[in-house]
Amino acid sequence: MMQGSWAGAEAALAEAETEQAEAHKIHAKVIQMEAGGEQVPFSVLLIHSMDLLLLSWAEIDHTRQMMSLLKRVSDLESEVKKWQK
Repeated sequence: MMQGSWAGAEAALAEAETEQAEAHKIHAKVIQMEAGGEQVPFSVLLIHSMDLLLLSWAEIDHTRQMMSLLKRVSDLESEVKKWQK
């Protein structure tokens, strides 16, 4: 991995998490509206967007886990190269 790539990946994930938090606020507001007795019109687009919201949570989490694993592999590869010299 090229130098600086981890920082760029972390920055992109931080941005994704910020966007995710904003989407979650809207999602929670829609649920609160209906729970409060307000009629929320059914929309396939709304259901699809909520599905994508949940999928994005899983993908962000998976990406964080993969980055952690890849960092460990990268560190181990660097250590092996030191020992090979």
